[in-house]
Amino acid sequence: MLNHLGEALWRTGRLIEARNALTGALDLLASAGDDPYLHAQVEGNLGNVALQEGDLDMAAALWQSALNSMAQLDVVFDKIGLLNNLGGLAYAQADYGRALAFFQESLELAQELGDERGIQEALRNLTLAIGRHDEVVGSEQLCRAAGDLALARRNYEQAVSLYDRLGHRREAAQARNNLGGVLFRQYEIEAADAVWSDALAVLESVGDMVTAADVRRNLELIARRGSQRRIGCRSGFRRGN
Repeated sequence: MLNHLGEALWRTGRLIEARNALTGALDLLASAGDDPYLHAQVEGNLGNVALQEGDLDMAAALWQSALNSMAQLDVVFDKIGLLNNLGGLAYAQADYGRALAFFQESLELAQELGDERGIQEALRNLTLAIGRHDEVVGSEQLCRAAGDLALARRNYEQAVSLYDRLGHRREAAQARNNLGGVLFRQYEIEAADAVWSDALAVLESVGDMVTAADVRRNLELIARRGSQRRIGCRSGFRRGN
């Protein structure tokens, strides 16, 4: 009861009351004989409160403790949310490699359950984290890191497939733009050209002119690359997006 009350209070922004209710729930569990699953749920909610209060270290510790408990109990569904929370926190702290690891595990669990909402959320998070990881690692180093590119390609392809199936044309086109960037970095130029061209047509039709402009710049990279080859110049590596 106190756990549900604490969660409801947190959702309405009454953080002090929420923390008191959730702390009371932990005290009751300790005195009445601990229920590991409920204990982990309370810790997860306390982590949400800690995050809203700005205590990132406490939020991470509570979520990690809850995640460890859920792993021991083999409760897959609850792990998905906790992994996304931990990934989001790592992303906020600019630890993009760690964020990728959390989001990737969340995606795999969501796929295992057939949880389309969880898959969509994990793919959206991965799209953000991969992009930032790309910027931080640096294009040349990332190009050498074939494993990173393979992971990015697989996730973007999954994102395209999911958004196509759901009928989300704009999101699918944005995912194709990102996929084209990976294909370009893998020197699959014709495939990148086709993916970006498809994305551009959709983005223009739905009125997303900001992303459409980005795709046009990407296509210009291919056009310049072809021109350089025709005059006998060796094309250097350029970032796709």
